[in-house]
Amino acid sequence: MTAEPTTINRRAHAPVEYAPGDPRFPEVMLYFGNDCNRDCYFCCVEAKPGGSFLRYTPERMGEILELIHPAARIKLYGGEPTLYHRHLIEVTAALRGGGYVGRLTIFSNGIQADRLIEMLEADPPGSAHPGSDVYLNYAIWHGRGVEQIPAGRRAKLVAWAAAHPGRIYLSHEDLIPVGGAERAPANMSLLQRVPDFGGKCARCFPTLKSDGTIHACAFAAEEPAAQYALGRLGDAPQEVASRYRRFLGWVEQVLEPAAAAAGESPCTVCLRWARAEPAGGHLASPPDR
Repeated sequence: MTAEPTTINRRAHAPVEYAPGDPRFPEVMLYFGNDCNRDCYFCCVEAKPGGSFLRYTPERMGEILELIHPAARIKLYGGEPTLYHRHLIEVTAALRGGGYVGRLTIFSNGIQADRLIEMLEADPPGSAHPGSDVYLNYAIWHGRGVEQIPAGRRAKLVAWAAAHPGRIYLSHEDLIPVGGAERAPANMSLLQRVPDFGGKCARCFPTLKSDGTIHACAFAAEEPAAQYALGRLGDAPQEVASRYRRFLGWVEQVLEPAAAAAGESPCTVCLRWARAEPAGGHLASPPDR
């Protein structure tokens, strides 16, 4: 069943420019684990009930702030953030207290609407910063191939969004062939797809995991292969930025041409190479490291 038209709309993917010579990132992802209240076949990190969760410590907050511009865009995902909304409200407050003045975006399925609204109301826009917003999962909102968000909770989010413009959006429609979606190609056709990434690598900014590792791909955050390793929180920002630039160079010069020649998604090829040599780094004659 498809939801009726609402005041909550999709927000197009908006790439962020990255200055190669600047060690501070203009955008990062914060990943706390894959514990979730849903078990969707298409989830790139295979989130599920009883999945992993690890808190961000005060020490981690300081290390994150060292890596980013004060006005960087932070994207918070898992797992389902509303399962740990009190902790993540504290995380946001700690970042703000440390001088962070950018927009923080929460990725959520919206099932726990009251908790999600509480998170948004805890970080409103003001003169010092633009506050937090949320991207709701597109497939769950519309019930495309998965159980739809309950009508009452959808209505609550629609009403709140109408009273607070520019705070709640629908996420992109892309299904990334990582995690569950990697093994369920037949189900992927159940979703209307309007690719934001044009068949190329999404070029995610680094994912800063609560276990302290820095990962090159938000969609493959549960993949431990060495080709995604950018270091650890606490490493010198210049070193992390240099490793990230090398990863992007490999994507452009090796991965995408190989995927195009094979007629496959860059994600599919990237994962195949990662799993073929999990401890060895980039395959297929990458640029010098």
